Amino acid sequence: MQPKHSGIAISSFIISAVSAVVFFGALATAMGMSRGGQADAAGGVFGLGVAVGVLGLLASFVLGLIGLFAKEKKRLFAVLALLLALVTALGLVYVIRGCWENGAAGFLAPESKASP
Repeated sequence: MQPKHSGIAISSFIISAVSAVVFFGALATAMGMSRGGQADAAGGVFGLGVAVGVLGLLASFVLGLIGLFAKEKKRLFAVLALLLALVTALGLVYVIRGCWENGAAGFLAPESKASP
């Protein structure tokens, strides 16, 4: 009998995918809002997306590790979840670094920067 996929690993993959969609969706929405002159609301949308995304990524990472070390279970979804969580976390670090260096409004809407 072949081993089955781990339910924890599948849950981890789903949570990781939803977290990635929430984070990158919030980023895209915030960028559109900041270009439309709603910079205050854009910061709130982006902040909420980051908070939900980070919590989801942490849960996904823990569940992915548990699924990775499950005995007599397939590890495909655990590996996919960990890779997706890693890519999303690297994207999050890149965006936060860009906001830190350029100012949130400058990174989210580059053409709105005031010239010196």
